[in-house]
Amino acid sequence: MAIDLLSDIRPEQYHWTICVRISRMWEFHGKSDDEEIKHLDLVIIDKKGTSMYVEIPPDSIPVLKPQLQEGKVVTIKKFVVQQAKHEYRVVQNPYMIKLNKRTIITAVEPDPAMFPKITCMLTPFSELEQHKNMRDKFLAVSNTANFHIGAGTIQTRRTITLRDVSGMTVNLSLAGAREIEFDGDEVYAIGQETPVVAIFVGTPMKGSRGQPSYLSGTSACRWYINDFEIPAIQEYYNMYKLSFMAADETYELEFVEFDQKAQQLIGKPIQRLQSIYNKFDTPAEISNLISQRYTFIVKVSAKKSMISDEPSYDVIYIKEKFGRQANIPVFGKTNSLTGTSSSQTVQRSLPSLVPMEPKKVQRKNQHQEININDPSKIQY
Repeated sequence: MAIDLLSDIRPEQYHWTICVRISRMWEFHGKSDDEEIKHLDLVIIDKKGTSMYVEIPPDSIPVLKPQLQEGKVVTIKKFVVQQAKHEYRVVQNPYMIKLNKRTIITAVEPDPAMFPKITCMLTPFSELEQHKNMRDKFLAVSNTANFHIGAGTIQTRRTITLRDVSGMTVNLSLAGAREIEFDGDEVYAIGQETPVVAIFVGTPMKGSRGQPSYLSGTSACRWYINDFEIPAIQEYYNMYKLSFMAADETYELEFVEFDQKAQQLIGKPIQRLQSIYNKFDTPAEISNLISQRYTFIVKVSAKKSMISDEPSYDVIYIKEKFGRQANIPVFGKTNSLTGTSSSQTVQRSLPSLVPMEPKKVQRKNQHQEININDPSKIQY
């Protein structure tokens, strides 16, 4: 059976046969999910990565929907190719496909290797504002730093604040079924172990005069969180996780830096170190951190600290650099702290934690200068 590529199919011809993955599928009901379904929508992608929008009218949904499943590869024939819609395009293709009751869908088993999973063109946060209230297409964005998840119920929207690696933020408002489907607890749990990298697709930019702009996530919206099969997510995981022991005049504890903060400390991107050293080497750029002195703004790594005798800290940012120090504190470490309960496992020499004040200028005694002093504990 001859297979046609999506890049080759055109209107006014009817004998096409395509082999595609169903990347996304959703029901379109209009302004409210309570309205009757107007059409079933798909985004499909072929082996070359070309994507296309597919629409199924209401009378054909009962026949075709049981044969369709997100993520599955299928062959499709007996369909109509026509010009793409002018508004809310989910992919940038001049043509779309319309299925009907005569369409033949056949599952491909086993799943073909190296077949693309999703398709999207990511929009930088810095360019989102220019798309506000534009109706020509849906947007796709990637969040590579952190989430702030607001409360939501069936009657309300769930608001998620996304932050990119440059520090820019944008709110994503999920409504209807998408608000219910988004598992904020699971995302939070992932974030305690590793940086969260996510792609959100099918999100128009909206806003009214005098109000902040936001991304709208309704039925066409999908998200992919820490999915390493997606190249756009995978590339972000060639990033630093720098773990080191540091001390001030009172004690020595573990600190961790991720991504851009670690690169700021080391001075070179991770790709550069990977091109110079093999995985068993300790790069000189990391060894040179020993005996350097800094002022860090930190937060307690809650999950790691709960299962450890001593707290661990994530570095939020580097406030000040002092250079290499001639003498650094050295502490004799014990295997474990004494005591039989959590209330008894208190190390008397640990400094008190002082909350950060929400001011640009803070008192000097709220920051502690520390030295990196244990090369055996540095990892990357």
